[in-house]
Amino acid sequence: MKKKTKITTLLIFFLFLTFPPLPLAQTSSGEAELIESIRKKVEEKIEEKTEISQKQKRGFFGQVSDLFNQTIVLETDQGKKTAKIDQETILIGANRQKIKFEDLEIDNYLITMGYSQSADQLETNRVVVISQPKQDNRIAVMGRIKNLERTQFDLEPLRNSQSWQVILTPKTIINQNDAGEIQELEPESLAEDSLLIIIGLSEEKNQISAKTIRIVTLPSPIPESEEAGKETETEN
Repeated sequence: MKKKTKITTLLIFFLFLTFPPLPLAQTSSGEAELIESIRKKVEEKIEEKTEISQKQKRGFFGQVSDLFNQTIVLETDQGKKTAKIDQETILIGANRQKIKFEDLEIDNYLITMGYSQSADQLETNRVVVISQPKQDNRIAVMGRIKNLERTQFDLEPLRNSQSWQVILTPKTIINQNDAGEIQELEPESLAEDSLLIIIGLSEEKNQISAKTIRIVTLPSPIPESEEAGKETETEN
């Protein structure tokens, strides 16, 4: 009896796999739209989960070396890391208060958390300031390069007579604003009489350990021939 029951069960299962299912009763247009809506939502959810799974949860800890265009550049134990900020990023200050990107400062120590498809770049969900930089020896000076050497030069400020000796370190960042894009440069890009903005630490009198050097490019003067042409047009 048991043997017959097993044979009957297997036969029914075989018929179920072999023949297509009988059509169900015709559904109304409203039910069809509902089924299609649910199917699309399921597909969207699967795509969303797939996209997130392709990214890796990651966090960086380090000291801020540069801030530009909603981007944080961190110096970490694993080298330089970049954290991108957007409108949904939550930023928390050292006193646990909410802050804005503009409140961040060079030399802040931060923890950044988010998702990354690269080992050095982060799409940041959350930024936490661990400590504020010391304000007593920070300095920013604008001036021109004099007596340029491989690891140091003199800076002749534009606004006063006190000159500074600027020390370059392996961590010094040199960059330039090129048509709205911040371009990072090598020390070889520095030249005698270049106009710079120096941000760094004044650990000794008249000496700056440079953290960031921004090369300033001024608009080119109008050639005299063009000036003369404009004056002639004005007189006419």
